Amino acid sequence: MNILHMKYAVEVAKTGSVNKASKALLIAQPNLSRCIKELEAELGICIFERSARGMMLTKDGEVFISHARRLIAHMDDIAKIYKGVRPSVNRFSISAPEADYISFAFSDFVRANSSNGESEFRYYEDTALNTVERVGAFDCRLGIIRYCSDYDKVFRSMLKDKIFNCELISEFSFLITMRKDSPLASMKSIRLQDLKPYIRISECDTSDLPSAKLKRDNISGESSRRLFVSDRALRFRIVSENPEAFMWHPKTSEDNLAKYGLVQKNFSGPAKIFKDVLIYKKGYLLSDLDKDFITRLCDSKRKYLD
Repeated sequence: MNILHMKYAVEVAKTGSVNKASKALLIAQPNLSRCIKELEAELGICIFERSARGMMLTKDGEVFISHARRLIAHMDDIAKIYKGVRPSVNRFSISAPEADYISFAFSDFVRANSSNGESEFRYYEDTALNTVERVGAFDCRLGIIRYCSDYDKVFRSMLKDKIFNCELISEFSFLITMRKDSPLASMKSIRLQDLKPYIRISECDTSDLPSAKLKRDNISGESSRRLFVSDRALRFRIVSENPEAFMWHPKTSEDNLAKYGLVQKNFSGPAKIFKDVLIYKKGYLLSDLDKDFITRLCDSKRKYLD
């Protein structure tokens, strides 16, 4: 049973409203509702009766919430008892989009810090909205979100509402990535209509890709053949093995391009600017590990992007 989902249910019972609980927990309302439904399905009971008055506990729900509160209290007591007894653990966690400069910074960070006593480092590659949720729930202390600058006001408003600090790390445009012997590689300039005969390899979530935004702007000529793959290494492999395939991707290191036999070229159409923004909860004091990673991140960005 997910203890976090249990805490969510206790908060909903306390407020009597998913909307109020989501604001208190800094979690999107649909995600909170989904967690409650998953918890009910796992238990095989209905915890809440949903009505116009709000979320009312059922008889089964009252029994469950009573047990849940006691269990959470016991866990808090255990944490207090052993706090300071166990040796200090160096903890660091971050959720970020895929990019060489970010992953290289993390690798450098791990090499420098993993031998300094007991350590626990976590790195997630995830979408912007999932990263916001992770940092909001404090599953990750730091996050990096990526979005098109067209939506800067929307994202900054959302981050302000969720009480996040934010700091711009980089701005860039996506590049078209293909095999060295792809016909696209020999073109002096690549327009959107030039991509139509080719296979576009994309992440499963394409909302942040420039070609997806161009389509929403009704610019014709985009590739009609698409392959959606969630794993980054597999996307690189597919492009490396198929001269008809291409993908939109941030600037990639020369070593990785050489490893897969790929090249990157600029898009000659309207350039969409994307932003990578560092976020963390307001009130959270950056640890020495956090500060060290941010320093390495900025150094890596200058080395691989600038």
